[in-house]
Amino acid sequence: MQDDNETVADYIAVLKKMSTTCDFGGTLEENLRDQFVCGLRSESIRQRLFAEDDIDYKKAYRLATSLEAAEKNAASITGRVSTTTAGTGSVACHVVERIGSSTRSTGHKGKNVSGSGSRDGARTLRPQLGQAQLARRWERGPARAKSGPAAAERRQQPCTACGGPHSATTCSFSKYVCRVCNQKGHLRRVCPNLREHHSIHSSTAPADGNEDGETREDSDEVILNMNNVWNNHYKPIMIAIIVHNRLLHMECDTGSAVSCISYEIYNKHFRDLKLKPCKIVLRYYTGELVRPLGMITPLVKYKKRQENLDLYVIENGKSLLLGRQWLTQLGINVSFEETSAVHSLKPDIVFNLNEFSSRFYNVFSDGLGRFTGGTVSIRVREGARPVFLRARPLAYALRAPVERALDQMVSDGILTPVEHSDWATPIVPVLKKDGDIRICADYKLTLNKVLEVDRYPLPKVEDLLARLHGGQRFSKIDLSQAYAQFVLDESRKYTVINTHKGLFMYNRLVYGLASSPGIFQRRLEQLFSDLPYVGVFLDDVIITGRDNKEHLNNLNKVFERLQAHGLKVKKEKCSFFVESIHYLGHVIDKQGVHACPEKVKAIVGTPPPTNVSEVRAFLGLANYYGKFIKNASTILSPLYELLRKDVKFQWNSACDFAFNKVKELLVSSKVLAHYSLSLPLVLTVDASAVGVGAVISHVTATGERPIAFASRSLCTAERSYSQIEREALAIIF
Repeated sequence: MQDDNETVADYIAVLKKMSTTCDFGGTLEENLRDQFVCGLRSESIRQRLFAEDDIDYKKAYRLATSLEAAEKNAASITGRVSTTTAGTGSVACHVVERIGSSTRSTGHKGKNVSGSGSRDGARTLRPQLGQAQLARRWERGPARAKSGPAAAERRQQPCTACGGPHSATTCSFSKYVCRVCNQKGHLRRVCPNLREHHSIHSSTAPADGNEDGETREDSDEVILNMNNVWNNHYKPIMIAIIVHNRLLHMECDTGSAVSCISYEIYNKHFRDLKLKPCKIVLRYYTGELVRPLGMITPLVKYKKRQENLDLYVIENGKSLLLGRQWLTQLGINVSFEETSAVHSLKPDIVFNLNEFSSRFYNVFSDGLGRFTGGTVSIRVREGARPVFLRARPLAYALRAPVERALDQMVSDGILTPVEHSDWATPIVPVLKKDGDIRICADYKLTLNKVLEVDRYPLPKVEDLLARLHGGQRFSKIDLSQAYAQFVLDESRKYTVINTHKGLFMYNRLVYGLASSPGIFQRRLEQLFSDLPYVGVFLDDVIITGRDNKEHLNNLNKVFERLQAHGLKVKKEKCSFFVESIHYLGHVIDKQGVHACPEKVKAIVGTPPPTNVSEVRAFLGLANYYGKFIKNASTILSPLYELLRKDVKFQWNSACDFAFNKVKELLVSSKVLAHYSLSLPLVLTVDASAVGVGAVISHVTATGERPIAFASRSLCTAERSYSQIEREALAIIF
């Protein structure tokens, strides 16, 4: 169906574009005619077309556009003008335009003109168009008069701001900023700096609006508008997208209807995808028409979305262009925080991710990193008996993807096939969100039982947040295949896995080993521990600074060390100089720490527990954000009572009140301040008959700001304490 704001030309362009993927063959025009007529929004136009005998597609299109123009003109007539000049009786008559015709009739001052529908004197028959309509009409080129002094005058003196038949001093476009020369006073289609400037009356350039294009009446081709991104003056906005399993950094252009690549890029990366013919013609803002060599339909992945989308191949060009079709289909909201655009931080500080990526090319490049700071080792207790478990049966549907994953890991050097081993661990294939398979080993049955586990502690959330105090903006980097970047020494002989394809030995540190987190965290902290405003939790590294200059300096130091030690990051999961970040279930910004809205929403949406296990699960969720809730243990005491062994599970009104009260407090929770060594602290405690609570705050110029709340329930013996004793307990618990 034709959309409400869609013209007939736009509607047929959409239909023709859709028909390029249909196999209509010789019945294309017949199918186009049927869909076009039946889908028209205007009932009167549709009835008029049905009344025609032997109407074909082209005739239907021409007639519909003429009727549409007539409807618009009739609706916009404002009434009679009767602008009579005193003492002369002369009447001002304006041009009557016939849209879709090559001629226009012109009136002359001082003459009475009668026309269709004119009864009492002259009318103003030229519609009073809005700015957007006027821009589109002149962009396409108005119908030219064959004769008449008024028409000749307009052709000789078009408006220098928009090209219309009026003076530039009265033109509303005189305040617009040109997209070509960036100067104020005219639209891009009349810019004198255009490389190929056409007369405004014969221009085929697209409008400054959002039209995707038009249809040629004499062919089946659809003309789609696009910006000439290879000749513009703007710094690009780059977005990382996975196309046919290859990471591409494409230039975002909301002025282009479709996405395009050069033939050079196609030949380099996508030769295995056959070029399909297409009936699309692309038009730059200069009016130049370019016919693509063809199109491919690769699988495109962006974040959690994946679609098979059309990608057009152009013979020449230097950029990978990301157009509106992909932006819409992939749900991409163009913002500097999630693209590799230039971030203007201060007049003297500019962060350009493209330049940054080039400088640290090895860190951002594809492939598996290799830590150059030495190998890592896992230790098995002396005297441990080897455990060899056979491969588990694998569903037939999973065999092919598991085999591909194993082959890829062998190709990357992560695995090596072996024929013999005293140790063998079965695998557990895990389906990832993007549909790929992750190979995991079930080491809890074999190796983890006899490991001398590296007990290096993982940092607490509070420790990490304290390192970020004073940060104004934040950058977060994600190490690519984090553990696999660390090479195992001869102890790798213990890591053998057993699959339906035989035995494979890990050459790199592997997920699932009890020692892996401690080993990994130790090496990363040794790498960055001396850098201020840098927090590390496994493969996530956060960088900030008290100002943008310090932030940029810290970021450079982190990447210099990553590059020097052979480590790589996953660019699409990195963010730079953003105002807030999600980290370990919290949202961090310069104001402080917030509870993650998605996590809070999950807690709020939890239904009332029906057994002890569900109560325990809810308390675990609520206590993770206990630092945001004042006296949480006291409020939750009815739920804690249900966990006692001597209490029968019974959900009552007190439990329901506590359950809902905690949800309410989480939704309205305060922003917690970052801890600072330079600010004084205040500890405030309280005690009730069932629990104790405390809040630690910073004293600032605006008053006290809480850093964290804490609470716990009282045991049976503690509940017999006096009030003063319970409050003393609240200080030291």
